Amino acid sequence: MNAVLWIVQALLAALFLFAGSMKFIMPIEEMTKQMPSMPGWFLRFIGVVEILGGLGLILPGLLRIKPGLTPLAAAGHRVTDFTPDTICDGLRGTLGEPNFALLAGRAVGASGATANDVEVLVVDDADTVAAMRLAWSRLKQIVEPSSATVLAALLRHRARFAGLRVGAVLSGGNVDLDAVGDLFGASGTARS
Repeated sequence: MNAVLWIVQALLAALFLFAGSMKFIMPIEEMTKQMPSMPGWFLRFIGVVEILGGLGLILPGLLRIKPGLTPLAAAGHRVTDFTPDTICDGLRGTLGEPNFALLAGRAVGASGATANDVEVLVVDDADTVAAMRLAWSRLKQIVEPSSATVLAALLRHRARFAGLRVGAVLSGGNVDLDAVGDLFGASGTARS
């Protein structure tokens, strides 16, 4: 099964990379002659997206980051049979169908939001621990890891929020104080 999965991923990636590269390097004038109904900038954009799609299919497997999930994600299937490996115990569940449909652009949320209105910011456990430490050292508040991801995203993606007024809700109702001490000690920095 692994060999078949790799072959399918490699073939799809090669297809995306080839098609995207052609649209990316071909002069816009030549592309618009072949496809006059599409503007050149849009064809170039499609080329970039195809290149990214090809890389997205092959890199997770090469880097050993959940390689089995890439073909499912590419096909738009929600994966529910795994548990994320994170210190954020409140985020170890899977994404529900309504939220997955919203992020995949197949649904409109109650507020009228679509996938075009949603931006997912990724943080890792080290970012989360740094945010928890900052909240403790500056605010003297213990913040649970799942909630600290909000502050971690604001800190990691600072430029995205520059000049904006941003509100963040932080909570600490689900904190294991022994685990927090271990996390702060494991981060390699002096305790506050």
